[in-house]
Amino acid sequence: MKHAFMALLCICVAGCAQSPRTPAPAAIHIVAAAWQTGVTVADERPGYTSSEAESTYIHLKNIGVRWVALTPGAFIADVHSPTIRWRAHDNYTDAIAMLHKQGIAVMLKPYLWSAEFYRQGLWTGDIAMTSDADWKTFFENYSAFIMNYANVAEQSGAEMLCVGLELPKTLDHADDWKQLIRNVRSVYHGKLTYASAGLDEARNVPFWNNLDFIGVNAYFHLTDDTMPTEQELCNAWMPIEMQLDSLSKQHQKKILFTEAGYRSCVGTACKPWEWVERDSKPVDINQQALCYDVLCKCLFDKSWFAGIYWWKYYPDMSAGGKNDDDFTPQNKPAERVIKKWFNEKDSLSAANGVE
Repeated sequence: MKHAFMALLCICVAGCAQSPRTPAPAAIHIVAAAWQTGVTVADERPGYTSSEAESTYIHLKNIGVRWVALTPGAFIADVHSPTIRWRAHDNYTDAIAMLHKQGIAVMLKPYLWSAEFYRQGLWTGDIAMTSDADWKTFFENYSAFIMNYANVAEQSGAEMLCVGLELPKTLDHADDWKQLIRNVRSVYHGKLTYASAGLDEARNVPFWNNLDFIGVNAYFHLTDDTMPTEQELCNAWMPIEMQLDSLSKQHQKKILFTEAGYRSCVGTACKPWEWVERDSKPVDINQQALCYDVLCKCLFDKSWFAGIYWWKYYPDMSAGGKNDDDFTPQNKPAERVIKKWFNEKDSLSAANGVE
């Protein structure tokens, strides 16, 4: 996952008591688009329920977005710590209601974060316990974290829940994962996925058959050329598409790009996973738009493809812009590409009688 965890000022230990609150209004139920024309909206200031966020949701609807991923975060002290803490706020129910009001379906996508990711250049793929006892504690705490949001998703009518994000070193504990998925299904009746880190992790996930979609965070190396042509990028996608098709057929499930994105910078197709905070590059908003357009052109008509969540939007209408080298397509040519392809997909679905 290519982002920083927002300020961890209000952290609570899993299971801590919370003060009573006014009951949330009844969930708004919508007819979710079958093909997921989505974006991720990051949980950053001014927040998911701010007036800026509401304006962002209206804007997203107007450019053809029919699904949004929201990202509740939890904190671990280091990559070997079994203790998991998350923030004691619950604005997700209200945010989901705001999105449903616009006719936008929601995937809740909880994730883990550590300050070590910045300090030591690590990522969620480095999370691994050092003893059987710690693995047991880790899965107990992780399950409590995910079950909390399974209940939020059920109560708010969220259409999908992602049970994990880029945790390859946990996959040897298949029984723990399968038990967690059974527990989630006992309280939540929407669709489930897991966000794997590219094809390397996706091939090793032992519980795809327990989920509804194969989830892939699609930051694929496409070229070493810092100024590639459209044809070069199309050629690079061909072998990747064949591997994705094979994975889908192997498990008889469609694939979601639970994340995909490109920074608006020179060489963005070389290492799309690189963080802005770790690697500053010259701005190139047109390269970002080209990479968006080629992905859509190469993949949107594939039978294995269930949809995409572009990484990422901020709940801030002024974000992005022509001088920004971040992942966001906001106020950049890439946003026009999203509108073009999402509206085309929407029109095709309507013509075929598919919601």
